[in-house]
Amino acid sequence: MLLSCKSSRKEAEAVALPVRPGQEVLRAVAANTVPYRTLSVRASASLKPGMKNKRLSAPADLRIIRGQAIRLSLMIPIINSEVFRLTITPDSLLLIDRSHKLAVAESIDNIAKASGYALNYFNLESLFTNYLFIAGKAEVTPADFRSFAVKQEKYRAFIRPKADRNLAVTFTCDYTDRIRTTLLENADKGIRLNWDYDDFLPVKDDLTFPMKMSMLLQWPSDEASLNLSCSGVETDKEFTIDRTLPAKYSRMSLAQYLRIFEKSDE
Repeated sequence: MLLSCKSSRKEAEAVALPVRPGQEVLRAVAANTVPYRTLSVRASASLKPGMKNKRLSAPADLRIIRGQAIRLSLMIPIINSEVFRLTITPDSLLLIDRSHKLAVAESIDNIAKASGYALNYFNLESLFTNYLFIAGKAEVTPADFRSFAVKQEKYRAFIRPKADRNLAVTFTCDYTDRIRTTLLENADKGIRLNWDYDDFLPVKDDLTFPMKMSMLLQWPSDEASLNLSCSGVETDKEFTIDRTLPAKYSRMSLAQYLRIFEKSDE
């Protein structure tokens, strides 16, 4: 998949960008995203929770209720039974590991403080849906365009929200006016998140959605990655997202859960 992303990106960058004012670039990119109330995505997922850990590949189900919840489920192939579920709301992160009968509940505020990121739930929604965002804001409106700086090169445009004390964000776009890469960096803590998008296909009113997403999170002691290859995307489908945790599962913090993976490879 990474080789495919690189080859398609080289082809895209071979087409020169038209020279335009920065505000026009921002309007074009914002207009090129898929509007949705709910989003349902079928995909194949490849997850590696750390450099020392084995890669897990499984069918995945991604569901988003805009402004309310994101749920990513990994399934056991053939029997299509859920083995892992991650649910993120504006207030909390909920994780269910059915294979180990473990459950995690952590507040978004605690995660933000520990990571040093000013990210909030709405920014995560934007990452999963190929939207522009400003760290800490619920959405980007035309009135917010003045808060971005746009730098244009021959084949790429770089869009950056004006400096945040803790987080540097860079969106890279090509001649299609699509976000091809979103990069987030916290230099002080050595944290870097690179989120690539590729293989855009029409899903609604001729607007396209990235059918391949590749995420790499790096921090000083380790790194984790997640690749999604989508096979189906539906918008505005009615569904609910259950936010309860199994009563009989062992409860722990996110930090405790992550240490399980570290110990398993010692």
